[in-house]
Amino acid sequence: MVEWLWYEEHLLHFNIVTTCLFLSYTWILHKMSIKSLNGGRSAGFIHVVMANSFVKMIMTLTLVGLFYYLKKPETFFFLISFIALYTIFTIFETWYLLLISDRKTGNKLAKQ
Repeated sequence: MVEWLWYEEHLLHFNIVTTCLFLSYTWILHKMSIKSLNGGRSAGFIHVVMANSFVKMIMTLTLVGLFYYLKKPETFFFLISFIALYTIFTIFETWYLLLISDRKTGNKLAKQ
């Protein structure tokens, strides 16, 4: 029973670190995407979106790998909460990037 409590404490810390990392990354993405859209070049925004996908993939693989290497969990239950957080933030980022892109280009769907 004590081992399970130890695991839950580390899982809680992992979820807090993951959430803080995703919040920070989303804020940086927001600043970069607004700056690239205000620059007048649509290619800049596309580069930001593509770099976002690559950096987030590398960042998440590193985070999961570090947690597994440092804490040596006996099960992979920490991946369930991680995948849930990753999915929520990815849906939010996709929705947000589409929203600001549509507003900038004057898409009629964004004005409704």
